Amino acid sequence: MIAKLLLALAFCASFAAAQQTTRFVAIEGHVLSIAKTGMPREVLYIPPVGFKLKYGTTDAILSPDQHWIAYIRDHNAWIVPSKQQKTSVGDAVKVSTQGIAGSGDLAPIDAYLVSFSDDSKSLMYSIAPGTVDTDQPGVRHPKARPADYGYFLYTISGAKTEKMQLPGNIRPHRLLTPEHLFITEVGDYGDQFGLLTAAGAKDDFFAFAKTCAQALECDLAQDGSAAACTSVKQGHSQIFHCGVANGSADAVSAAGTCLNEFRRPQLSPDGKHTAYIRTPGNCSSKSKELWIDATSIYSCADYREYAWIDDDRLAIRCGNSIAISDLHGRRLGVIAVKDAPPSEPDK
Repeated sequence: MIAKLLLALAFCASFAAAQQTTRFVAIEGHVLSIAKTGMPREVLYIPPVGFKLKYGTTDAILSPDQHWIAYIRDHNAWIVPSKQQKTSVGDAVKVSTQGIAGSGDLAPIDAYLVSFSDDSKSLMYSIAPGTVDTDQPGVRHPKARPADYGYFLYTISGAKTEKMQLPGNIRPHRLLTPEHLFITEVGDYGDQFGLLTAAGAKDDFFAFAKTCAQALECDLAQDGSAAACTSVKQGHSQIFHCGVANGSADAVSAAGTCLNEFRRPQLSPDGKHTAYIRTPGNCSSKSKELWIDATSIYSCADYREYAWIDDDRLAIRCGNSIAISDLHGRRLGVIAVKDAPPSEPDK
């Protein structure tokens, strides 16, 4: 099962990795268009509301082929074509309809994004009970509304939505295919990262090697062959590179001196490099360092987030700016950003 799945994912990854003149990246709701040369340009900003560990995020996300941007607005999921998409569709499409604001003592119904499928043909999202809306002053414990909560699969070409039948003890992180997911299996004796084949009564879960299966966080390579994970042992964090099929677990970083010294590992699109965040000074420093493999390339006193743009470049948000860096820390561009009211999708 794993061998066939990895072969299919490798094909999707090779298709998505085709070099494009313009790339897009999403950081904390800011979607940037970045040419091979020239300055980055913001094309969309949707303020993220937050995330729920079980259900997903409200940050904007991009499809692997860079053709689609998904985001949350007005409690619902939307998609809009990027400039890379060769289509006559120019406006945002409302994917979910169940989302609704809270009112009185009734909680909102919220949509969350999980991911696009690896072939970019589908979007997985969830519908979950919200907590308190901004227009519900004085309400501390709102009542959940009756709704069809759960995970849903939206097929872009036919604008078709269907509810996914998934086990109740999982946290999905990425939709690989409509039947295969990268998940955390939640258990009574500990959680495990791995791959799920969803087949109704015959669900099949493949756990990673122990070091990564029991990690604090993991990022799966685009081709599914490896994962980069934060392992925590005796209160000390360390980044590992784990082979999915062969069960290997190789240290990328040194062993940390504290729980949060090494966090947020992400593999480059081609899987050749591992990026991660280090907090120096026994985790007491306010500064953060971005490392690529065994080298620190960026330091920031007001670090917010980072993301890979392509195999050779990253975007790093520090304060009110997003910098573009190569693998060696050379600054290739910077753009000022502001967490203001939402902008309309770039036409």
